[in-house]
Amino acid sequence: MPILTLIIPLKDWEDERLLLLLNSIRWIQKYHSVEVVIVYGSKNPKPLLEENSISTEHIKFIYAAPKGIYNAFNIGVKNASGSWIMFFGGDDLILPSLSNLLNELEVAYVSYDAIICNVAFGDQGVFKPLKSKYGLIFRNWCQQGVLYNKRIFSSLTFDERYPIQADHKFNMEIFANNNSKVKYIEIIIAYFNTSGISQSVTDINFWTDMPKIVSENYGSFWAFVSRSRRSLGKLRRSLK
Repeated sequence: MPILTLIIPLKDWEDERLLLLLNSIRWIQKYHSVEVVIVYGSKNPKPLLEENSISTEHIKFIYAAPKGIYNAFNIGVKNASGSWIMFFGGDDLILPSLSNLLNELEVAYVSYDAIICNVAFGDQGVFKPLKSKYGLIFRNWCQQGVLYNKRIFSSLTFDERYPIQADHKFNMEIFANNNSKVKYIEIIIAYFNTSGISQSVTDINFWTDMPKIVSENYGSFWAFVSRSRRSLGKLRRSLK
């Protein structure tokens, strides 16, 4: 069984960026059993890989009609064999430091539901998560820095009603279980390309439902905090 499955949803992509990502994965695969699941919604990327001498031996290619990134995530999870799961866009990169984490994963962190690491956030420096379950009310984890224990997907899936921030809701739902265990580790394991849609489009459905989502997972007090934060944000924008 692979220690890790990397799920990559693809609809449109730049060949050079995708090849960079897959070559960064190939380096990790030299030292670890890592599976790749590519869920594509247009042309099959397999010929591109073969033309560029990238082995497809440990890559699953799954076609799915394009119904959004989180639909592709959910399909990818259903086809994942790894003990742990990560999600990457076709223009992101894995850094060699991930190998150090994988060396320790099976022995030291098997009891955790999620492991959260730092990410090189485009040209904006290093993204560091807020190290508290309540930090998710204010800022989501960066998806490319999260390793999920596969067992959590037996009870949780990405809510496809939210086209941009379903992972934010998913991450809060992890903490709804008081027995959940999350580990924060101070290493940079990936590069996140900040030019994608998630950084330029607001998920209106998510932000409308945010206080309700917070209430269901953290209680009424933190829902009040969420509503207050949203109201202050609207006020600041109106004064600009």
